[in-house]
Amino acid sequence: MLINNKKTIIVLRAQDRAKCLETLLTSNGYNVIIEPVIKIIPYKYIPTDFKKVDAIMLTSVNSVKILNEHIDKNIIINIKAYCVGEITKKWAEISGFNCIKTNAYSGKTLEKAILKDAMHFKKKIIIYGGESIAHNPIPVFEKTGINYERIILYKTSPIKKLSNNCKHHMLNNKVSHILFYSPNIAKAFLTLTKNYDFSGITAVCLGKKIENILEIYNWKKILTMNNIKPKDFANSIIKDNM
Repeated sequence: MLINNKKTIIVLRAQDRAKCLETLLTSNGYNVIIEPVIKIIPYKYIPTDFKKVDAIMLTSVNSVKILNEHIDKNIIINIKAYCVGEITKKWAEISGFNCIKTNAYSGKTLEKAILKDAMHFKKKIIIYGGESIAHNPIPVFEKTGINYERIILYKTSPIKKLSNNCKHHMLNNKVSHILFYSPNIAKAFLTLTKNYDFSGITAVCLGKKIENILEIYNWKKILTMNNIKPKDFANSIIKDNM
């Protein structure tokens, strides 16, 4: 039974990455379904010569998990690590990375933080991530003369069908919000729900790129976030339901 008759929120993210947000929302009386719609497929890891590296940029928890299986912890402790988002930073710290504290709350603001430190770089920064990243810092790095290397660690593959629980809530108009964190997630979910009615549902997405994918559908509204922090996602939903 839902507290205050609040409807269900679907979080399209892996269980470990969505747990913090789930806790924030359930503590406010919401029913939450965590529904991962993409699978992670790692590429063969090619060792990096870290003697030529000043810093690394970690764009996802998936990147951290893959690197954690291959990198010597005694080496990475001497390499500055810049992380996109609190959850990625938390996983990186647990894995032994030398995470640099910044006030960044998104990929774009982290890019700015790196630019401030880049004057001290004498070698290069490596950007670790999947085939697609929410914010691409390369154009700015090139413009400002930062020596970089982009290493793709994995690709994503969409799942073939939604869980019965998710379908039940969608088809019975029990869903108030759906949260999208990447373009690949948005595309995968919309492929699985082509014949669904979104007119009573608010889409909450991270960044303009995802908004552009979603806006071709008839949503109740689209809330576009520029901050990856779970607390801000939770607050936007709570405020929207007031």
